[in-house]
This record gives sequence, structure tokens and C-alpha cells, in this order.
Amino acid sequence: MKGRERKNRWLAAVLAGVLLWNGTWLPSQQCRDAVSANETQEWTNEEADSEETWDDAVWEAEGETDEDAFWEYDPGDEEDSSEEEGTDGYTLENSSDELFFLVPETSEDMTEEETEEVYLMEEEVMEAEETEETEELTELAEVEESLAGGTLPPSGTPVSVTAGWQQVDASTQFSSEYRPMKFYPGISSLEYFVNSDKITLGEGIYDGYKYIYPTAEGQEGKAGAIYHKVIYYQQRWYDVKFTLAAYTSSVTAKSGRVVRSYPFVTFSPRNLSWIFDQASGAFVLRCEILDSETGEKTALNTRFQWWDVDGAQRFGMRLEDGAFGGRYYYPDSFVHVLGDQSVAGIGGLEMVIGEKADTPGTENRACVTYELKNCSTYDISFGERDHISDSSDYSYSEAEIEARNKESADGAQSGKYLKEILTQSDSSLAALETPGPVKSVSNTEADWAEENVLEQAEDSYWYRVQQYVPWQDSSAWYSELTLSDTFQKGVVYDNDARVLREEDGADVTDWFELGMDRETNTFTASAKSSALSDKQFYGYTYRLQIRVKLDLDEVSPEISETKAVYSVLNQADLSFLNAAFTQVQRRRSNEVTTTAVKERKEPAVPVKTVSIADGEEAEEVQTDGRKQEIVFHIYQEIPENPAAFTPAAIEISDGLEDCLEYVRGSVWEKKNSEDAYHQASGWQDQTEGQQVRFAKNWSDERASGSLRLDIVCRIREHTELARWQQKGKDSVVWTVIPNCGSVSFFWKNGTPEQTVQETNEVRVRLREHKIRLTKEISASEVVWAHGNPVFTFCVKGTDADGEDHTYYQTLEFTKEMQSDSGSMYLSAEFSVPAGTYTASEETTLRYELLGIYDVENCSVDGENVHFVLNGQADGTATFRNGKITDEDTSHTAYVNNVIIT
Repeated sequence: MKGRERKNRWLAAVLAGVLLWNGTWLPSQQCRDAVSANETQEWTNEEADSEETWDDAVWEAEGETDEDAFWEYDPGDEEDSSEEEGTDGYTLENSSDELFFLVPETSEDMTEEETEEVYLMEEEVMEAEETEETEELTELAEVEESLAGGTLPPSGTPVSVTAGWQQVDASTQFSSEYRPMKFYPGISSLEYFVNSDKITLGEGIYDGYKYIYPTAEGQEGKAGAIYHKVIYYQQRWYDVKFTLAAYTSSVTAKSGRVVRSYPFVTFSPRNLSWIFDQASGAFVLRCEILDSETGEKTALNTRFQWWDVDGAQRFGMRLEDGAFGGRYYYPDSFVHVLGDQSVAGIGGLEMVIGEKADTPGTENRACVTYELKNCSTYDISFGERDHISDSSDYSYSEAEIEARNKESADGAQSGKYLKEILTQSDSSLAALETPGPVKSVSNTEADWAEENVLEQAEDSYWYRVQQYVPWQDSSAWYSELTLSDTFQKGVVYDNDARVLREEDGADVTDWFELGMDRETNTFTASAKSSALSDKQFYGYTYRLQIRVKLDLDEVSPEISETKAVYSVLNQADLSFLNAAFTQVQRRRSNEVTTTAVKERKEPAVPVKTVSIADGEEAEEVQTDGRKQEIVFHIYQEIPENPAAFTPAAIEISDGLEDCLEYVRGSVWEKKNSEDAYHQASGWQDQTEGQQVRFAKNWSDERASGSLRLDIVCRIREHTELARWQQKGKDSVVWTVIPNCGSVSFFWKNGTPEQTVQETNEVRVRLREHKIRLTKEISASEVVWAHGNPVFTFCVKGTDADGEDHTYYQTLEFTKEMQSDSGSMYLSAEFSVPAGTYTASEETTLRYELLGIYDVENCSVDGENVHFVLNGQADGTATFRNGKITDEDTSHTAYVNNVIIT
């Protein structure tokens, strides 16, 4: 009976909560909470609840504080029991005198009856605790209320007086450089990973929810989940990987016993929240920020905001790298802070604990915010409740704990036990700074940077204005928000603009009013009021893309030799108004630069042609007479250059051969878009002598299209053409007059300052026809004593130009020409322009015309021969004369006759 009495006293102590904590008697549950919150409890006999013996029932309190304890029950003889009153049959093995708790060590020396009685009493106690109908619990509640005055305050220091914490008030603006984790619908996703067969990946909690549950110890680092694309910063996506880094393997039941229990962790597939079970113990998640493309761990500035910090659990935060940029709490906060805490062996955690056992998830008093500066890795812990007054919501029997763990291990958690939810929301109860827009530029809408170089200076390109619109509480939503971009002189809107939501690429142009003010050269995109009043507008990055091009004539370039380098700068502006301000606020973007290089186009080589009157143009033409008009044409294409390379002046010149006579000249022009030339103005005729020159100063006029100079001239009359005559392949003599010109460009900018190019050569061919007249006489009829026979031919006619011509040639036979043959011959050759001519013979003494023969290209009419010369053929004729008398003293020559006797 003494043994039973000792056991009864022990159970009574458990029920009455007669425990001593630093000299103060506390209710049992508070003591149990203090123990369970201070260290990890481990019960080494997993089957103690299911057997009728307490073999090896040992509770071990592991930790580093002075309150660490290890107790064992020794049911030995009374003589061997402790001398300390009230501890009969128990051995106290605890070096600390601040805390002791009497527990049985073993039942080896207990009788079967005693063991059964203790076991039955435990079940009775459990049943009484569950129904809360026993007298002991009623008395216990009265004791707790009298001692604690209701719920005791949580451990730690109120956040309002904790160093390093700042209260959020109406003037607080969080920095937008700290980006929150945000679950983007349609973009973000959740992926679990489990790398051990001792970890259950369970389902069935809620629709689409899964959970991880270790079924043994030593599974740290082998399971977790990755939220993909939940941080968007500077045009890159980042994932957050949560790994189960540590966990406890036991919890304290309502009975005060430490029982085996592993935690499970549930990640929401639709938002950033974690669901866990208070009855399943504490755990630590290691959070790593990973680049979504490369998987590399990346340090960022992020904002981590805890919601629903109440008295039902304790949450911890520890940075592995980086630093805290700020810690914030909200007015009337009931959060406490407890530093340098440990959970499942991981120390250095800063705990936040709420006063109230249960709070709404949106209660700002139960919310704290951390800014993590340049941090890639941090730990968050989910701990057991602090020492609050127990209630049915947060106290669990051993049987219930066992049932929960069994269901979790089976992989089919029903969800009925899930009451603890922690949310990491992108929501903010304070206004966020509105960042300035970010400007970039691209040739193709693909590669964006702060500088771009156009492949062709005339190409279109794109400006991009990116504006992050931070999530704001509805009280801080914008009433105005306008992006504007004023283009520098020389930048022209190219009639295309759109607004995209960068995170998902959605075209949201219809959320904005777009407009272009041509007078100020400003493009604007103003968010519509319907967008500004919609929650979905906030927390995204908006990209305004505007297509533009350069007007090179409006930009002053830097000139280097034949290159012009054009540079234009651009900045965008944001104007906005929200509840934080009474006047419209403005932000400027960074500056971007667009560069275009334009090479000075040198003019093509001028081309020269020639025509006769209105005839066809060619490089060589033939004229039939000296009075025909010859037209030289000089064609010059003007390169299409920007204003920087417009010529200062253009000069077209032509040096005429001396045999040519300048008549007049004119300059004609044709724009690139025109089909025909028209006479140009502003050209000055500066002709001197044989040097024909036309020039024009271009001033600021753009040069383009093509020019044509027409020079009208003719062959000078009575000019000897021998120097321009040349014999052709057919031995025909031609008069060939060559001609070429040149064009000079005098440049405003660049080097060389002048470009001179000569034309090709053209030729004018003049065909002077030959009329060959031959005189034939009989040698036997010549009496040399009478003098030399002399004959004169006359050629008269009209050329192709209508001019009359008369030519004479005299032929004289001399004694040296004496021939043994019967006839003597002399020929006269006349060079005449194309036309019609008549050849005849003047009267000659002693001779008469006997006949005309051997004619070509002519007709004989009595004593006359008629020639029609309008091609390349010449005319010939032979006049045969006979002597009719020897009287008188001479022939046609004047010779004194001498009579020898």
C-alpha cells in the first residue's frame, strides 16, 4: 500500500501541478510548457502507451541551460528511498535545484497489481482531462486563474520596447528595394522534393495540398519544397527553396508526458503559407533564394512578413548571410521578442510570440515585418506554444497525438487536425516607396540595355520604361499614375506603343490611356482609374514600350573624317499621387543613349552623253554639218546624306575643244520621287572662253536626287579641223571632237573637303565628204613649147545646214609628168560637208570637154556632174579633154613662144 500511496502522491502532484520553478509553485501545464519550450523532449520508449508496463520509460530533457534535467523512478525499499520528504520511492537525478519533476524510471520492481493500478489511473486521468469534468481539473483551473490571472504573458520582451524594432505609422514607407515573395497566379508553382524512404509525401489535406512527414530521426536536409518564380527583381525570376533543416521527435501531451511525435509540413500550392500541427512538434526550414534559370543561390534584398503571430506557437528567424535591413511592428502590437533561442538543435533564432492564443490571419497587431538585406539563406522555425493557459484547442491527449502521427505516417492526412497556418504575404499594412522608372533601349525588343547602336541610322528602335508598382494597402492605392517620355530633338515617335505586364507578358495596354503630344514631343501612358482601384494592378512591373526613330537632320553629330556620330539621350518620368502625399510626386528614370554612325556617301562618278539637236544620247554621235547644234549632257547623282553631309556647293564644269563654239547651257534636276527632270533654279553660269562652268551654293538645303547639265555648242565656222581629223579603218578621214567634264562637291563637314570626279569621254564625229574630180588629156597632144596645160574645176552646192559653198581647184600638167602612155591624169579632191553639189570645168584654151566618165554617187548632166552626199560615200568623176587647136602662143600657162630658125 505504501507503494500505491507513493504513486498516488506522484499522480496527485502531476494533477495538482505542484512544481517548483525558480522557487515559485506553478500549475502543472505551465511547468510542462516551460520544459517543452526550453528543450527538445525525447521519450525513449515509443511503445509505452500501448503496453501494460513502463519498461524503460525514460524522459530525457536535452539542452544547454541550467534547467536541463533527467529524472528516473526507483521503486526500491523505503529505506533506500530519498530522504527528502514527499519523494518516497523516487530518485532525483538533477544537478539543478531550480526545477524537479518526479517521474517513474522503471516498473521492474513493481507488482503487477501496482503496475495495473497506475496504468488504470493514468487512463482515468486522461479521460478526466479530455472531458474536463473531474474535480481535480476544476480545482486546477481555479488555481491557475488565481495564480496567473488568466493567460500569462508570453516569454520575451514586448516588441515595442525591443531594440532594433520600429513601429509602423502613417508616415512609414517601406523601401521598394526589398521585394516580397509573392505567389503570382498562373506563373508561380510549387514543387515538393523527398530524397528518403523514411519521409512520407502525403496527400489529401486539402485540394492540391501535400505534406512531408519524417517517420524517423536523421532525415534533416532530405525533403522540402520549392516555390518557383515567387520573386521578380530586375527582369529575373527567383525561386525560394525550403528544406527541412531540423525537427523535434517528441511533444508533451496533456498528461504532461513526453511522447513520440514527428512534425509534418504543408506548403500551400496557391499562396505562400505553411500549415502545421501544434501536436506534431517543432521544426526549422532553411530558405534559399535561387536564380530560376541557373539554380544558383543569389543574395537579394527581400521582405519577409509574418502574419498570424499569436500565442498558439512561437516563430523564429535567423540569417545565414546578409543582414537585417529593418524590423517593423504595427500599432497596438501584442508580439513579444525572445532572442538567441534554439529549436531542434539550431540556435541563434530570434523568436516572435503573440499574447493571444488565436488571432485572425489579418490582424495587424499579430504581424511583424523583416527586411533581409543582401541575404540568400535564412532559417525560419515553427515552435511549440509558449506558456499560455491551456485550452482544448492547444492541448492534446497522448492517444490523439498518436492518432495524428499514425495518420500522417500513412500518407493520408485528412486535414482535420490542421489549425496552425502561417502566411508570408506580399501584402503590406504600410505604404511602400514608389520607385522611379527604369529606362532601357533596344534595336529589336529582345536585347535591352542602357545603350544601343543602330545598324542603320534610319532604322527604328524601341524605348522601354519599366515601372514597378508595389503592392499597397488599399488605403495607399494611387489616384494618379502616369509614365511619360519626352523625346530629345531628333527622336521621332514611330506610331507604335504598348504596355505589357512584365511578370507574365500580358498586354495590358487597355489599362492605360496612351497619347503623343507632337508639340512637346512627349509620349504619355496614364493608368485608368478602373485599374488603379483594382487590387490586381498592384505588385507587378509594367513595361511601356515605344517605337521611335531618328531624324538625323535634327541632331548635331560629331564629325570625324567622313563619319558622323549621332547620339541622343533619353529619360522617362513617373508622376503619381496617393494618400501618402498631398501633391503629385515625380520620379526620374536613369538615362539611356542611342548612337548612330553615318558614313558620308561620296557621289557616284558623273556620266556624260552627247546628242545632235533632239536626237538620241550616246557616247558618240555624228554630225553632218558645222552648223548643227551639239548637246553635251552631264549627269550627276547626288548621294542621300544627312544634313551634316550636305554639300556646301556643287560645281559642274566642261572644257570645250577650240573648234567648238559655246551657245548656251542649263541645269536640270530630278528628285528621287520624280520621273522627269525639270529646270533647276539657283545655278550660276560662270563660263569663260572654252571653260563652261555652272555652280550653286546649297546653304541649308538638302541635296538629293540627280542633276543634269546641258551644254549646247556647234563647230566653229571657217575653223580648220585638221588637228581633229583622223583616218578610220576604211581610210576615210573623219573629224573627231572629244569632250569630257567634271563635277566638284564642296562639303560642309568632314575631310577631304572637296570631291572632284571626271566624267567619261564622249565624241562628236564630223564626216566631210570627198568629191574627187580627175582630168584626163592625151599626152601626144601636148606641145610643151606652148606652155603647161592648166585646167580649173568648180564645185558649187548647198550643205545639210542650207549653207552655200563654192570651191575651186586648178590642175597643171608639167613636162615632168610626161608619160609614155597615151593619156595624162591629174585629180583635184574637194572636202565638202554633206549636201548637194555640182561640179563643172572652167573654159580652158586649146581644149574642149570630150566627156565625163568613171562617175560614182553622182549624175552627169551635159558638162556638169551632180553629187548628193548625205552618207558615208564620196563622189568621183573623170573629165576627158581633147585639144582642138595649136594656134596662138600658149596653153593656159603664160609662156613666151620662141621660134628657132
